[in-house]
Amino acid sequence: MKQQIEDLVTITRELKSKVNSDQTKTYAQVTADTKNLKDQVAELKEARQFLKSLVEELERRTAKGELNLKISYVNDTPKIIKVHENVQKNQPSHRLQACPS
Repeated sequence: MKQQIEDLVTITRELKSKVNSDQTKTYAQVTADTKNLKDQVAELKEARQFLKSLVEELERRTAKGELNLKISYVNDTPKIIKVHENVQKNQPSHRLQACPS
């Protein structure tokens, strides 16, 4: 009987230890996930603000009368650029042409 009680005490201690370690792990995971979410929210807010300023600049320049503006990526960053008409006209045609025989 004494041995059974000691076994139960040992099992109870092991279970408490396991529960405590699981709670600690879960808390650490939740803390890490919360930090990741906060970082992602900050990045999204920054990106949203940047895009908002880009649209405002596009509207401002269009209101001044600038034409042929487009948003294009330059070095992985979106920027407003002016498309020159002569560049547009000199673009290669994609129409098929008959080859002279």
